[in-house]
Amino acid sequence: MMKKYSKILAGLLLALTTLPGCFDEIQLDLPTSTDRKIVVEGYVNQSEEEMEVLITVGNSTSFDDEAGDVELLPLETAYLIYNEVPFPQYPLTNNTLNRLSITDFEQVAPSSGAPVVQLFVRLADGRIYQSARDTLPALPRIENIDVGTYTREIRNEQGILLERDFLEILLSTPLQRGDSEKALLRWEMTGVYRYVESPPPVSSTLDPQQTCYLPDDLSGDEILLFNGRETTETSLNRFPAIRNIPLNHFFASGYYITVLQQTLSPAAYQYWDQLRQNANPGGGLFDPTPGTVTGNIQNIENAEETVLGFFYATQTDTIRRLIRPGELGNPQSYCANPSNYDQERCSECTVLSNSTLTKPDYWIE
Repeated sequence: MMKKYSKILAGLLLALTTLPGCFDEIQLDLPTSTDRKIVVEGYVNQSEEEMEVLITVGNSTSFDDEAGDVELLPLETAYLIYNEVPFPQYPLTNNTLNRLSITDFEQVAPSSGAPVVQLFVRLADGRIYQSARDTLPALPRIENIDVGTYTREIRNEQGILLERDFLEILLSTPLQRGDSEKALLRWEMTGVYRYVESPPPVSSTLDPQQTCYLPDDLSGDEILLFNGRETTETSLNRFPAIRNIPLNHFFASGYYITVLQQTLSPAAYQYWDQLRQNANPGGGLFDPTPGTVTGNIQNIENAEETVLGFFYATQTDTIRRLIRPGELGNPQSYCANPSNYDQERCSECTVLSNSTLTKPDYWIE
């Protein structure tokens, strides 16, 4: 999170230095390496049988530190408070996915409605932090993933307008389950694309044509949200959840997309929406600059301390879809385009970062 703020401020400073005209020198009060705040963040992702709990507790890095977002701190203990009952007998490990049986919690603290969770953290130096209560919201299931293509003009490095093809991901999902309130949704999207080498000059079992599979983080740093309570509709039909995906060689031989749909409580939605607004400011010179996002973590012995981060409860639905080249007009592969041809990557695809010759288990033609 802190790294995102760093990039935003760097962009603002660049814009100010390239504006024409005369301006007074602007001094921004940026944190120094000694101006660091505690970060406590994480989530409970609940399924029918277990809870996945991930927490990160540490110090925020300074704005000029690109080594990472959080410097982890040693914990004395960390655990969940489930339906008002503390569970120190199931300690949580810092920055590691913890898997807990729901039965163990429900037998001691059964839910009369939706479960309510909190996080309790005691640092090795004795400081104590606790999150506000967050109620697990109901989860509507995604029904379908579609894709669409469109053309728009963009400027190249020389400032010339060119037409380029782009892809959009269209989701269809109900906005509520049963008689629950309409959902506040968050999506994450990733992909895996197939990359086929050029055939060798001479067919040989010693040098066969290989197929690699490479990951692609579609959503990246973009925060994808939808507030179901701001529409009269009860479902989304082919909603463009993400756009502006370049239609390139990634889609030439098959692309498997994975969409994760989460439901958020109103407080968690507000937190993510604040992050989104900070990451995507209006861009005007006099627009409000990104600021500290309000979290739900408090030092229970020092309420004046500023604590970064948020802890929330969610459920996640996962849906996958194979995007075939024919759906997108059969984009050209990298190695089939003479202007892109690179001998090494076209004859040995395993040199590509994060590539593998192993096809994902879920990849079904």
